[in-house]
Amino acid sequence: MKRALFVIDVQNYFMNPLTKDLPEKIRRYVKKNKNKFELIIFTNFVNTPQSSVYRFLDWTECLTSPETDIVNELNSVLRYGIVVAKDVLSALKIPKIKNLLAEKRIEEIYLSGIDTDCCVLATAYDAFDEGYRVRLLEKICMTSTGKNLHNAAVSMFKKNVGSVIED
Repeated sequence: MKRALFVIDVQNYFMNPLTKDLPEKIRRYVKKNKNKFELIIFTNFVNTPQSSVYRFLDWTECLTSPETDIVNELNSVLRYGIVVAKDVLSALKIPKIKNLLAEKRIEEIYLSGIDTDCCVLATAYDAFDEGYRVRLLEKICMTSTGKNLHNAAVSMFKKNVGSVIED
């Protein structure tokens, strides 16, 4: 089965005491497991005045560098994948990503990153609806606003989408 790994929005803006250990865990995971994936995609959320979060939620953060930059701790593993900016919650809404998945004939998507309750879960739902088997790498996901939302998102994922991989 051909697999893709998504590392969602591990960028400067979302770093705080809850997420500070995540980049190193992800770096180690990618380095160890890079050969298990036909495709690795690193996304970063770059807000724009056209985005729904800007227009409907009046959220005006993550507009420019350095907030939108992928954290330095991941620089050494970026070469194993591709970096794609997005201004939507789900990475599957980006045509370039959909094209890469089709081109590589991906069947299974593994998800990691920030925020489990938002962009990670939105990507999971869209990937599931598009016909991909979806796996959540729970230990390398987190929500920047609290462990309760992370746990709730993991529960929603288990109920609605797929299996959670805990190691």
